Parts: sequence; structure tokens; C-alpha cells
Amino acid sequence: MYSNRNKMLIAFQICAISLCAASIMSSVGAQTPNRTADRGRRLGVRARSAFTWPVGPAASALIPAAGPSLQVIGGGTLGRLPKWTGFTFTNSVIGDSTIFEDKFGNVGIGTDAPASRFTVAGMIETTLGGVKFPDGTIQTTAAGALQFVFHDSTLRGDGTSGSPLGVATASSITAFFSKESLAGNDPVNNPGKDVVSKTVPAGSYTIFVNMEAINVDNDQQDLVCTLSTGASFTVTMPHLFDANKIILSLQDVGTFNSQTTIKMHCTGFNVLIDTVALTAIRVATIQ
Repeated sequence: MYSNRNKMLIAFQICAISLCAASIMSSVGAQTPNRTADRGRRLGVRARSAFTWPVGPAASALIPAAGPSLQVIGGGTLGRLPKWTGFTFTNSVIGDSTIFEDKFGNVGIGTDAPASRFTVAGMIETTLGGVKFPDGTIQTTAAGALQFVFHDSTLRGDGTSGSPLGVATASSITAFFSKESLAGNDPVNNPGKDVVSKTVPAGSYTIFVNMEAINVDNDQQDLVCTLSTGASFTVTMPHLFDANKIILSLQDVGTFNSQTTIKMHCTGFNVLIDTVALTAIRVATIQ
């Protein structure tokens, strides 16, 4: 028989073993035995959990991915934005998109040669919001907007802010005419005389003078005619025996700040002026 002292020692040992077992179970965690684990223990293989214990905050990073990683294959063009073009059981395929960016930062859609910050080779559609312009205005519809301006020379500009539409510079043409018939009058002799004149208002003019003359002397004579604007001509008239009339013309321009009389003055010897006509044409600008 055990003495009381021995019984007490055995009881303390049993309690110590029970406490150790409880401590181990609380730190590791109770596991439900199964046939696989039991079979592993019988074969001398230690059963292990898939994770180290205890499980820390970063343990989720150790969980394997849901699917396999596929090899990426394919190619592209320099400057083109790549995109996924297909997938197989073993590969992921990339290729070219239609978006291109050059070395200057210009982007093209449908073109590899953008000429501005954004160039599109094709129609652009906006389904929401409209189009915002550099001045901050937004256009949401083209309905009622003026698309084109076709006009003739009476208008100027193209209707844009840089070239507003306006009335073109127009011209008003006015002609002043004077005709003198001097047949039967005394011939021109020195110091000469005014053969035609016309009073015109202020303005810029183009002046034309046409005249018929004949020498009534037996010798050749010079006829000198001068406009009041300064233009002149000198012509040698054949002698009387060549009785054909000579047609003479003179043209000049002049600008007058006030009403002015335009005159033609001729000098010579025994030269008869038959008919003379003066025409002054004024071109006025209308804004």
C-alpha cells in the first residue's frame, strides 16, 4: 500500500501533467483528428499546417493566387498605345491600338502623323456636355448655328471673330464731260487760247482730252497743248496742202481739294482746232 505521502506526490504529478496539457491545447488549438492525420502519424510523418503559427497580420499575403499567371506575348509599334488583343489558356496577347503619340506630345487617333495637340482621322461624336472653346463658351448643339457665309464683292470678311462680316469698300464713278466745236473760229496763234474747259467738284479725277486739228498755213507748224493739271503734248502739223485733219489725244490725273476748272490751252501758228472734248472721271470711295 502507498503511504499517504506517496499518494500526495502522485496526485501532484497528475495535476502538473493536466495543467501542462491544458496549456499546450490552449496555445496550439484543439484539432479534430481525422483518418488522414492518424494515418500520417502511424507512418511516422508529422502533420503540418499550411501556415506558420501563430498566424500574423500579414498571413493573407501567403495565400496562393486564384488562377495561373499567363505569359504575355505579342508586339507593337513605337509611339502606339498598346492594348490587350486576346487571351488563351496559356498566353495573354497584346497589340497596337489606334492611339498614337509623337515625340512632341501630339496625339493622333487613326493617324500616326498628328498635326496638332489632338488630331482625329474621322468623325468626332460628343454625346454629353458639348464642346468647350478657348474663350470658355460651350456649344451643345449646331442647330440654328450659321455654318457658312457666301457673299459677293459687296461684302467683306468671313464672319469669324478675326474677320467680321461687313460692307465692302465700294466705288462711285462720276463722269464730267465737255465738248467744244470750234469750226469757223479763228485759228490758234501765239500766245494761244483755251480751247476747252470743265468745272468739276473736289475729288480725284482721270482726265481725257480728244481733239481734231488742221494746219491752215503753207508751212509746217508746231501745236503745243497743255492741260491745267500739267500734262502736255507737242505735235508738228503738216502744211496746208495736206488737208487731212489730225486727231490728238491727251490723258492725265489730278486731285482737287475744292471745286476746280480743268482747262486745255493750246499755242501755235495758223492751226485750226475743229472739235475738242474733255472728259473728267471721278472715282469716289464709299465705306
